[in-house]
Amino acid sequence: MTLGPDRGSYEKNMYLSYTNFELMCSSNNLTLTRPTPDFYTCGPSGNLDTRTPQKYLPYRFPSCGDVKSPAGVKLMITLKYTFNLVCDEKAREVIISRIVGRLQILNQAYGSELCQSSDCSDVQVSTNCSITSGRRKRATTSDLLLNIEIPYAKSLVVNNSEAISPGAVIQEDITEDGFDFKDALSGIYLNEDTYDVDVTPQCPQGEGLVDGVCVLCGRGYEHSALTQLCEACPVGEYKDDEQAACVSCGTGFTTMTPGSPSQANCKESCGVGHYYKDSGCVPCEVGFYQPTPGQFVCLPCGVAQTTLTEGSDAQEDCFNKCDAGFELVQTGDCEPCDIGFYRPQDADSNCVSCPVGWVTPTKQSAALENCTVVDCAAGYRASGSDCVICPQGTYQSMPYQDICLPCPGNNSTRSAGSISLSDCESTV
Repeated sequence: MTLGPDRGSYEKNMYLSYTNFELMCSSNNLTLTRPTPDFYTCGPSGNLDTRTPQKYLPYRFPSCGDVKSPAGVKLMITLKYTFNLVCDEKAREVIISRIVGRLQILNQAYGSELCQSSDCSDVQVSTNCSITSGRRKRATTSDLLLNIEIPYAKSLVVNNSEAISPGAVIQEDITEDGFDFKDALSGIYLNEDTYDVDVTPQCPQGEGLVDGVCVLCGRGYEHSALTQLCEACPVGEYKDDEQAACVSCGTGFTTMTPGSPSQANCKESCGVGHYYKDSGCVPCEVGFYQPTPGQFVCLPCGVAQTTLTEGSDAQEDCFNKCDAGFELVQTGDCEPCDIGFYRPQDADSNCVSCPVGWVTPTKQSAALENCTVVDCAAGYRASGSDCVICPQGTYQSMPYQDICLPCPGNNSTRSAGSISLSDCESTV
C-alpha cells in the first residue's frame, strides 16, 4: 500500500515481477519537495521498504511543494595575509572591516545580488592567527587566515548587462588586488597563491534545494538547516501548512509514518502488545507480537511459530507450532488434545472442544470428524445419539461407553445407573 504524493499522483507500471511508481505533481509550479529517483521499484516481495516494521506499513511518497526560484549559491572564501606585526585583536578587526567593506562595494556594483542584505551583514568571517618569532635580528611575522562565508547569493549577478557567477566576481577581484589592504596595515600583503573560493548551490532559509531550484517544503516536510533539504516530519509529528514547522501530535498520540501532512494522521498511541486499527487499539492476534508502543502493526512470529494468546509483547512469546492433535501449553511444550477435544494442523494454539454431546474416542484427535462418541457419563451407555441409564443389575464405571456391564453371579445393583462393580450385591 502507498500514500501520496500529497498534491500529486503516481503512474504505476509493471515489468515482469516488479512494479515501478513514477511520481508527478499536479501542476507545473509544483515539484517534489526533495530529490527522488526517476521511479520507485517494488520487488517480488511486494515492498518498497524492506526494513522491519516498515515493510508492514503503507509507504508514503514525498509531497509536492511550490517552486520559488532557481537555486542560488553559498560562497566559502579562504584568504591568507602575512604582515610584519604581532597578530592582535586590533589587526583582525581592521582586516575584517576592510573585507566586509570590499564586499559591500561589490554587492552594490552587482545589483545587491551578492549578499542577502545590502550592507552584507549576513557575511560571516572567522580568523586564525599564527605567529613566527624572529631569530637573532629577523623580525616577527604573522599569518592571518580568514574564512569568509557568504550564505546566499544569486547564481548569476549582473553588472552592465553582463551576467557572471559570484565566484568569478570574487576571484577576479582578488587577482586585481581588490582585497589588497596595504594602506590599512604596514607591511601586510595577500598571499594570492593560497586563496580559495568554493561555490555550492544554496537556497534561502526555509526552502529546500531540488534539482537546481528552490522549493517551499510541502505538507509533511520541513526545511533542515543541516542538509539544506526538505526533510520528512518524524513519526509523532505532522505539518499541514507549507510555511510552518512540524508540530507534535501531543501526548498519547502518534502517526503511522514520517511525513504526515495533516493532524488527522495523529492517532492514539497504543501500548505494547497492541496496535492501532480502524478507530482504536486492539491486541495483537495469536501468532503476532509487538514490543514497542505506538505501532500500527504487530510483528509476525517466525515460520512455524505462534503465541499462546492475544496481546503478546515480545518475540520470546513465540513458540514452535504443535502438530495436529496437540496444543501449546504455558511451558512452550506440545501436549496431546484430551478426549473430547481436537486441533487441526493450522488452527490456533489451543485444542477445540467437540460439539455438545459428543467426544472423541481417544486423545490426540486432529479433526472435528473425530468427535464420533456420544458423551455419556459413567452409569450410562450410548444408544444412537442418546444416553441410556444402565438398568438395575448392571453398571458402567467409565464415561463414553456403549454398553453396561452385568453384575457377576447372583449379584445385582440396588438401582439403575450404578457406576461401580462394588455396587453389585448378593441377592441370596
